Amino acid sequence: MTNTPEDPFLSTPASSNPDASTPTSDGVPATPEVPDAPDAPGAPDAPTAPDAPEAPGIPPAPPAPEAPPTTEAAPAPPAPVAPLAPGVLAPAAPPVYASPTAPGVLATGAATLAPPAPGTGYVPPKPTGLQWGAIVATGLYAFLAAYGALTASAMVDDLKEQFADPENVTSGAGQTVTGIISFMVGVASFVLLALWMTRIRSNLAAQGVKAGGPPAVEWWGWFVPIANFVLPLLGMRAITRKSVSFFLLAAWWIPFALYWIVSGFAQTAVFGAVDFSTGELTNPDALDNIVPATWIAAVLMFISWLFLVLIIIRTTERHQKV
Repeated sequence: MTNTPEDPFLSTPASSNPDASTPTSDGVPATPEVPDAPDAPGAPDAPTAPDAPEAPGIPPAPPAPEAPPTTEAAPAPPAPVAPLAPGVLAPAAPPVYASPTAPGVLATGAATLAPPAPGTGYVPPKPTGLQWGAIVATGLYAFLAAYGALTASAMVDDLKEQFADPENVTSGAGQTVTGIISFMVGVASFVLLALWMTRIRSNLAAQGVKAGGPPAVEWWGWFVPIANFVLPLLGMRAITRKSVSFFLLAAWWIPFALYWIVSGFAQTAVFGAVDFSTGELTNPDALDNIVPATWIAAVLMFISWLFLVLIIIRTTERHQKV
């Protein structure tokens, strides 16, 4: 038997054909494996446009120049003024007034301490300092009057000794340290009481209440002869009309007017006891009258001061409620 050569195109080894199905043990051919599909090739990147070439012979544009600094415009020269005729004055510029402000407010907007217009419910402050100043000063004057009554007897005895020998009589006979101090305290009492009365009057005016009576009588009414027995009372009545009763005013003023009379008699008693042409004591009994007169004056002054204290306190408290 001869060997026939195999045609390489007709016979292919089983192992060389990957798609050939190999039979299984039960005679059913196995399903061949399907190879994976190859990946699609990626799209190429788009080419970038080349820069445009500069035109030959054209230089680049120069940078823009900076703006010059601004300068303020020079002020315009004043307009020429036409000459005036001889004897004619140049007209002045009208005054410039500030805009009106609310009452009680300065131009800068800060509130002032000025009270509002009368009748707007404004309540002025109480003159407490003047109140107690007047009370203390008049009280001290009343105390000195009482002290003068206590020392009146010793003062009379000293006068009798001086006038017993006319050569020993001096121009200051009858004057004591207590009398000098009492005079100065009396002046201070007058000033403080007048200041208190003036403040009450101005406070009433600030509330739209006209006190009436003689104007400023609390200052000059005390020095008018004879009329000074009435004028201070009228001034006190004008400012206390709606605060205290007239009975209280009379209880103050009548004892004070009597004090003036009695103390004046005590101070002038020496003129009826001494003959000033010779300096001799001619009526010693006239000097003895000084002691009771001084005591009566001291009591009257103390009574007057008590009612004055009530008037001052009540008026200070009530004059804001008129």
